[in-house]
Amino acid sequence: MIPAGSYAWIRLDLDTSPGKNYVLVCSDGHNDMRLATTVDLTIPSGAETGLKIVRGFTMHANGTNHL
Repeated sequence: MIPAGSYAWIRLDLDTSPGKNYVLVCSDGHNDMRLATTVDLTIPSGAETGLKIVRGFTMHANGTNHL
């Protein structure tokens, strides 16, 4: 869980174990994660450095964000 507040960037630690290397994709305007599609994700150095998303965002208490 990410605490509420404003962020300039975020680094995600990735679990690269078998069966864990995927991303959920919401399409057709759906924001319901139950309707998301899984897509395989390969980040060669993900286990060592994670994934850095450089984009400012605000996390509201008990909220969600799509980056």
